[in-house]
Parts: sequence; structure tokens; C-alpha cells
Amino acid sequence: METKDKINSLLKNQKEIVKQYEEMITELNMDDAINENISLKKEIEHSKKEIETIKIKQRKVIEENRTLKISLKEQLIHEKNAILNGSKKKIELYFQDENNKHINKLKLLEKTAKNKIDQMRTIAKKELGEEKNEILRSIDHLQSNLTEKIKIRKEQLALQKENIMEEIKKEYDTLKAQDVSDGVIQKKKKYNDIEVKIGLSWMNKVGVILVLLGVATGMKYTYSTWFNDYMKGMAGFLLGSVFLGAGEWFNRKDKNLFAIGLTGGGIGVLYLSVFSSYFMLNILNMSTSIIVSIIITGVAIVLSQRYKSMTICAISLIGGYLPFFSYVFFEGLSDTAVYMAMGYLIVLNGLLLTLSIDRRWIYINYLSFLLNIPCLIYLITKSNNEIISILYAILTFIMYMAITLIYPIREKIHLRIVDIVLLTLNTVINCLLVYGLFEKYGYEQYEGLLALTYAIIYLGLGQFIKKSASQEQHTQGLFYITAMTFSILMIPFQFGVEWAALGWLIEAIGIIYYGVKIKAQKMELGGWIILGLCTLTFVMIDFMDYSYTDYFILKYSCITVGIIYVFSLYAKDLYENPLFKYTKKGKMLTYYKYFTIFSSWIYTIRMVVIYFDDHINRRDDFYLLISIALITAVFAYGIGRIKIIQDHVVTKISMLFYILVDFMGFMMILNYGGAAYVISNDTNIQITILVFYNLMVLFSVKDITLKIIKEKALSIELYPVVMAIYFLGVSTIFLLNQFDLNNINLIISILFIIMSFVYIFYGFKRRFANLRRLGLGLSILSTGKLFIFDLAFLNTGGKIIAYFCFGLVLIGISYIYHKLKANIDGNGVE
Repeated sequence: METKDKINSLLKNQKEIVKQYEEMITELNMDDAINENISLKKEIEHSKKEIETIKIKQRKVIEENRTLKISLKEQLIHEKNAILNGSKKKIELYFQDENNKHINKLKLLEKTAKNKIDQMRTIAKKELGEEKNEILRSIDHLQSNLTEKIKIRKEQLALQKENIMEEIKKEYDTLKAQDVSDGVIQKKKKYNDIEVKIGLSWMNKVGVILVLLGVATGMKYTYSTWFNDYMKGMAGFLLGSVFLGAGEWFNRKDKNLFAIGLTGGGIGVLYLSVFSSYFMLNILNMSTSIIVSIIITGVAIVLSQRYKSMTICAISLIGGYLPFFSYVFFEGLSDTAVYMAMGYLIVLNGLLLTLSIDRRWIYINYLSFLLNIPCLIYLITKSNNEIISILYAILTFIMYMAITLIYPIREKIHLRIVDIVLLTLNTVINCLLVYGLFEKYGYEQYEGLLALTYAIIYLGLGQFIKKSASQEQHTQGLFYITAMTFSILMIPFQFGVEWAALGWLIEAIGIIYYGVKIKAQKMELGGWIILGLCTLTFVMIDFMDYSYTDYFILKYSCITVGIIYVFSLYAKDLYENPLFKYTKKGKMLTYYKYFTIFSSWIYTIRMVVIYFDDHINRRDDFYLLISIALITAVFAYGIGRIKIIQDHVVTKISMLFYILVDFMGFMMILNYGGAAYVISNDTNIQITILVFYNLMVLFSVKDITLKIIKEKALSIELYPVVMAIYFLGVSTIFLLNQFDLNNINLIISILFIIMSFVYIFYGFKRRFANLRRLGLGLSILSTGKLFIFDLAFLNTGGKIIAYFCFGLVLIGISYIYHKLKANIDGNGVE
């Protein structure tokens, strides 16, 4: 019993242990992290095996590449040595031939010379007497010299040949010793690649084209001889299928280029068979032909992806358009068929372009674009639903934009020139089509909204590229420029050209303000460009039109205030940061400050002119000029007191305005006199205004004089002298032109003598020596004028007045100088 109890106890314990194991296993199975770790571990093991396999293949490929490279190098060395040896033999033969020519020439010369010497010797023996022996000795000596010279020349030629051949031998040995560089190997590989490309690819394609021509010619021939129509059509489809099968077989044998040629040819044969079956053989109807063409296109798309072949993809694309063109040219599209064709082309192009993304087949994109645009134009003109037409055009635009940008953005690489050209063509053509549809269907009021949509799209693309592919700075800038272009066009499209300037002003201020706030220089630049365009447009359209267009004052006022506000955004930095004004941006803003000052002044003048046109008779030029002068003076005073804009140029601008005011004052005194110019038969108003105005001009001259004295560090005594001369000149001109007075010369002389007394008195009181000397000189001048000129034209009464006036003033002047002498004698000072 004890044994049985023990066994039962053991069984019970074993069941408990098994139960615990099962619970643990259940917990392990329920633990996702552990299961995931196990799965990841298996994947890691699998990846390690794959990596090991790849490493083995890589080592094998590297070894094969090394062997092939060594073999190629040995082949190149062998070819080089063969060329060098052949060249060396040719050189040796050349020099041997040249040397023989020289030797032959020497031998000929020697033979000719010896013959002539023999002739001379024979003649000497026969004809001469006693001199014969001497002449014969001379002839023998000449012959020996000739022989010696020819021998020396032969030795020189032999030596030259030996030296030249030795140098050539050294050069050839050096060339033989040189190793074959990698650059030479790459050139050789390039030449071999060209040869392979011609022999394998080009010949393959030419052969396929010839086969297609053979199929067409065969169908034409058999049309009238052998097969009936059905057999001809079946033969074409059978041959296309054979080509596809052969292409697949060669692809499995790793002969991809040859397989691509056969497959492309097979697809072409199938399309040609469909075309012939419908148009030539009449064994297929239109619906069946279109369905078969679509099936062939689908098969071609699959094969292009399988073989990764742009050629097959291009054939698929062209073949995909055959049903559309066939239906359009031979059947025509009804209303419903138009929308079905839109859908078909979107699917066809979208599918093929999507497949071309991974390979970046830009030529497929161009082919699709060139085929699709005429179809797009045809379909939107045939469609009776404007909404569908517009949406179809916009969808096509988005499709080509996405296809062009997806690959560069995904791979973070630069756009190529061909990509940018395609984007440009897509944007320009699509915009023209969509805006044409808006005009056609009467949606002109939404054209600005459409431009805003385009602007938002390109702005979003620019921001997206900025975040996803930071190296695409040029593309990012291109999108921002395009967005800005559409934002500029938005205003005239939506509100008309007459409101373009005001709309651009608001747009520019908003962009500049936001750009300054977030310190985005490119955004600021865009705002400045729009502001410049706004100003130029206003000047060309509104400002130069003196008939004053609608809301001219509103537009001009807003633009002027906007220009001032834009400067105010930078004024603080320009004033408080001394270094900023020397930067390129600071210099441009400084020039903009001067532009703002002048444009604001022109604005105030223009407003005065408009006010006079509307409310006062324009012939009253006196009041117009006075108003302009007063406003200019106030403007000059104002810009001289605004601290934040001050610099030496602004000071000079203020002085320039003051000088203009003074000049206008002189001109009005000269040209608008009481007797010559009557306003409402009352000259008192005019004279009062002139007096008031000239007092204001006097203050402006005072400011100008003090600024010049301060800037040039001149003596302060120059100030009262200038003011005295100015006051004397203005007073004289005023008397001459504004009052029709008798004895005007006497009156002017009396004015001079009185002013001289005032100048002398004021000069002594304020210790201005130059001023009192001016007064003394003026008194002498006026007294001289009185006796020389004035007394001759005065009557008795006039003379009495002159004598008394001048006498009293001169006595007063004498008394003043008597006081001066008393001071000098008493104090010893001036």
C-alpha cells in the first residue's frame, strides 16, 4: 500500500508540474514582447544568412572583376606592345629608306663628279702641253678631296641615323615599361560598351523594326495571295505571342537586352495586328479592337515592370493611345464617351507614370505629356460640363507635377533641367487652359481665386521641399518665385488692372511685415519686389494720367502711407545700429529713406494741385505757388525735426527744400505785382500774403545760414551779414514790384540809408563788426547814389525830404561812431 501511495503521490506531483509547465508556456505565448523578440531573432538569423550569401556573391564578383581587370590590362599591354613593335618597325624602315636615299644621292654625286674629273683628265692629256702635269696633279688632288668629303658625309649620316634610332629605341622602351592606367582601362571599357550597345541594343531594335515592317509587308502580300482574312489576323497575333515568349525565354537566360528587344517587338506586332484586323482585314469591330488593345497595354505594362524596360513602357504608352485615337478619328466621341475617355487617359497615364517613378524615366514623363496635352485640349473642348472640364485639367496638372517631384523629394536629390522644363510647361499650358475655360464659361470673377490656389500650391511645395530636402535650394526658390508670381497676378485677375496697385500694396506690406517679424529675408525680398511693382504700376497707369482716374486720391494716399510704413519697419534699426547702415541692406534702406522723403513731398504737392483743380480757379497761379511754397517749407521744417531719419543727406535735402522755397519767393515778388496782377480787384490780400510768406522765408534763410556756419565752422559774424543782405534785397525788390510808387529811386535810397543806420546800431550793440561795416558801406553807397543819380530827377519837395532824411541819419551814424571813439580813448578797446 505504501508503494501504491508513493506512486499516486508521484503521479499527482507530475501532473502538478505538467500543469505548471503548461501555464508557463501559455504565459510565454501571451507575452507579445517575447513573441516579437523571437520573431525578430528569426528575422535577424535569416538576415544574417542572406548577408552571408550576399558577401559570398560579392567576394565572387570582386574576384571575377579582379580577374577580368587583370585580363583586360594584359590584353591592353599586349595590344600596346604590338602597336609599339609595329610602329618601331615602320620607323626603322622609314629611316632605312631615307638613309638609302641620302647614300644614293652621295653615290650619284660621287659618280657624276668622278666622270667630270675623268673627262677633265682626258682633255688635259690630249690638249695641254707643258702645263699638263701641273693640271693633272690639281685634278688628282681635287679627286682625292672629293673622295674624302663624300666619305666624311657618309660617316655623319651613319652617326645621325644611329643617334636617332637610339633615341627612338629609348622612347619605345619607356612606353613599353609604362603600366596601363585606370583611365585607359575606362576608355577601353567605354569603347567596348559602345560596341556592345551598337551590336546588342541598336542592332536588336533595328532588327525588331525590320520584323515589324516584314509583318506589315507580309500581311499586305498575303492579303492578295495566300491566307484569308482570319488567318492573316491570327498569324499576326501568333507572331507577336512568339516574340513575347522568346523574350521571356531569353530573359530567364539573363539576356535582358535581347529579351527587351524581342518583347518590345512582340508588343508592336500585337498592336499592328489589332490595327490591321480592324482597318485592313475588317475581322474585328471597334469595341473588340479597343478591348484587345487595352488588354495588350495591360500586358505591356506588366512586362515593362518585370523587365524594368523604358522601351517597353514607351511602347505600352503609345499603344495605350491607339484605342483613343482610333475612336476619335473614325467613330467620334459622344457626350458620355468624352467622360469615359477622360477617365481612361487619367488611369493610363497615371499607371504608367507611377510605374516609371522608381526608375525615374523622365523620357516617359515627356512622352506621356506630349501625347496627353492634345488629348486634354480636345476633350475639354468637346465636354459640355464645365466643372468636369476644369477638374480634369487641374487633375492632369497635379498628376504631372506629382510624377515629376515625387522621386527627387523621396530620394532627396536635385531636380534636373529636364524636370524643371517639364514643370514649367505643365504650369504654363495648364494655366492657359484653365483660365481659358474660366473665360469661356463666365467664371471671370473667380480668376483671382484660381491664381491664389496656384500660389498656395507652389508655396506649400516650397515649404515641403524646405523640410524634406534641404539641399534643394534652387527648386525651393523656384517654387517661391512661382508662388509670388501667382500672388501678383491674383490682384488684377480678381479686381482688374485699375486696382492692381492698391492690392499689391496690401500684399507687399503684409509680406514685408511678416518677413521682418520672423526674419525671413527671402520673404522680405518677395515683398519688396511686389512693392516695387505696385509703385511702378501706379506711376505708369494712374500718376501719369492727369485726367485723374477713379479713386486716385485714395490710391495715392494709401501708397504713400504704405511706403512710409514700410520704412518705419526698418527705421529703428537703421537709426540705432551704426553698423547696420553700412551693410548692403542698410545702404539700400538708406536710399529708400531718401526715396520716401521725396515721394512724400511730391504727394503733398500733387494733393495741392488736385485741390486747386477742384475748388479754386486754376488761373490763380499766385495762390497755387504760395500754397506749394508753404507746404514745402513746412515739409522741410518737419523732416529736419524728425530725429529718427536724420543724417547728413537728409540735412542737405531739407536745405534744398528751403532753397527752393526761397527761390519761389523771389520769383513771386518779381512776377506778381499789385499793378500787374489783380485778384478780385484787391491787391491788399496778395501783399499781405507775400509779406507773411517772406517773413517765413527769412526764417528759412536763417536756418540755412546757421547750418552752413555750423557745418563749415565759419565765424558767427557771417550770420547777421547774410541776413542783412537778404532783408535788404527782398525789401528793395518788394518796393520795386509790389507798389506803383512815384520817386521810387528816392524811396529806395532812403531805405538804404535807414537800413545802414540800423545795421551800424545793431552791429555796435551786439558787437558785430562786419555788420556795422556793412552798414557804413551801405550809407556811403546810398549817399553817393543820392548826389550822383537821385537829385537830378527830384523836384524841390523831393530834394528837401532827401536832404533832411540823409542829414539826420548821417548825423546819427556820426554820433554812434563818436561814442565808439570815446570808448576807444577811455578803455583802449574797440
